[in-house]
Amino acid sequence: MSVKTFAALSAVWQFLAWGGRVSLLGEAGATNWDWIRIGTGVGLGVVLAVVAIWREAPFDFQEKVASSYLLLTVVVWGRSVVAVWSEANTLGFRAIHTALALVTFFLAVALVRAVKTARSASSNGATA
Repeated sequence: MSVKTFAALSAVWQFLAWGGRVSLLGEAGATNWDWIRIGTGVGLGVVLAVVAIWREAPFDFQEKVASSYLLLTVVVWGRSVVAVWSEANTLGFRAIHTALALVTFFLAVALVRAVKTARSASSNGATA
C-alpha cells in the first residue's frame, strides 16, 4: 500500500482510538499525562491526515511524521500497556488496551516502511 493509504488509515485509527477520550480532559482528575497522551494521539491524527491529503508531501516531511508516529507510539502505548498490566484491571481491559497498542504500532511501522519504499522507488526513477 502507498504512503497516503497508510497515513489515511493511521489518521482514522488515531481519531477512533483517541477522539472519544478528549472528553476526559475536562474532568477534574485529568493529569498532565492524560493531556500528553490524548493530545498527542489527536494531534498525530491531524498530521497524518495532512500527509494523506497533501498531494506531493516531501519525503523528508513524510519521514519525520512516520518516525515521530512510531516513536510516540512506543512511548505512549508502551507506558500505557505497562500501566494497564501492572494495575488491578480486568483481563478484558488489558486485552483491549494491548490490542489498541499493537494496531497502532503496526500501523506506525507500516507507514515508516511505506515511506522508505516510496523514497527508494523515487530515487530509482520510479513514480511514487
